[in-house]
Amino acid sequence: MKIFWAILVLLVVLGGAYVAFAPSRPKDLVNAKPAPAIAPPMERGVQNTEAVFFTGDESVTPRGVAADPTPAPKVEELKPAPTPAEVAAPAPTEAPIAEKPVETPAEKTPTPAATPVHGVPASTDPLKPLTENQGVARPSPALPTPTKDAAATQTAGDVTIVQNDDGTMLVDTKYTVRGDGSKEKPYEITWEYLISAEETYQPRLGKKTLPGRLTMLHDKYVKITGYIAFPIMATEATEMLAMLNQWDGCCIGVPPTPYDAIEVKLAKPAEGEERLASYGVITGKMKVDPYLVKDWLVSLYMMEEGEMAQK
Repeated sequence: MKIFWAILVLLVVLGGAYVAFAPSRPKDLVNAKPAPAIAPPMERGVQNTEAVFFTGDESVTPRGVAADPTPAPKVEELKPAPTPAEVAAPAPTEAPIAEKPVETPAEKTPTPAATPVHGVPASTDPLKPLTENQGVARPSPALPTPTKDAAATQTAGDVTIVQNDDGTMLVDTKYTVRGDGSKEKPYEITWEYLISAEETYQPRLGKKTLPGRLTMLHDKYVKITGYIAFPIMATEATEMLAMLNQWDGCCIGVPPTPYDAIEVKLAKPAEGEERLASYGVITGKMKVDPYLVKDWLVSLYMMEEGEMAQK
């Protein structure tokens, strides 16, 4: 530790010595002043009355000698000599500014006449109010966009039906339906079609609007394929439940909801193998009739005159 402090003190002493004995910088030659004249040595016993002493920028003349009023010449600043390129280059000359021609009344461009809009002449004076024969330009009315087959498009309430070339219907631009709803040609629908009611009809959540694509099925003959479940304790199979998912009525399968199940009343009781069927095609007269218990939806779809065909 003592060696460290000894080295530190030595460095400080060397730095101070360097600053004290460093050579002074030469003065700027541009601002240099002429050195004062040194008077010749005087002999002992002889008084030199012609010596001139300089103190700063002022000179002191000997007693009895008049001061010269002419100021001493000043030292001019040293300027660098011009390079050969600067000597050879000619002095720049300023281009003359072109004068803007003054237009005379006869030379002014005439203002084009205003173009009439829809046969109504427009006013050429913006400050002049419009008269009864003048109007403001309005865009032309937009033409209706033609559909795929405008003649085959029908709108019933809030449902849109488009008749396709193959005889099917495109309902609400999403669901394809076959048939015309009659007993001979019932509507062939899917479970996705029926489940879509959940989008706008959930009474317990305040949604109480049935879409038009479902109300159009009311009192129409419908054909759908799905799972079947008969009552277990019934003595006669006059009713059954058509469902999207398989369910045995107890604990096997997925219990149905009001949106994916139809309560079917058969036109005639099921017998034999039909009584044991679990999957088939059901056809009958559709009823879209919600049954609520304090805004809780218990059932939504029913079917009368039902007929079942095993598949």
